[in-house]
Amino acid sequence: MKFELDTSGLDKLKKDLDRQIKNAERLNGEHEVSFDELFPDSFMQEYTNFENIDYLEDKSKFNWKDISSIPDDELDSFVNRTTSFENWQEMLDEASQLWVNKQLFK
Repeated sequence: MKFELDTSGLDKLKKDLDRQIKNAERLNGEHEVSFDELFPDSFMQEYTNFENIDYLEDKSKFNWKDISSIPDDELDSFVNRTTSFENWQEMLDEASQLWVNKQLFK
């Protein structure tokens, strides 16, 4: 009795893994990512009370062009009240992780 192995699934898996390795290599180092890319509408609608990042920026009344000028406690309080996150760092971490995953699996 003879059996034939279908390796087409393995070939696809290897191709997918090779692509992910290349994507991971591209991610090595620092990257500048815009707020629009880091916080897409889908993220904002799932995790916040806002349709998009522009609406969050408008409603917050903070100067987002100079985020370092925003007092941490005020930013954390705003994020806590208007999103599903406890603070700004938690929101930023989640968005960053989702962005990295999206880059790896494109």
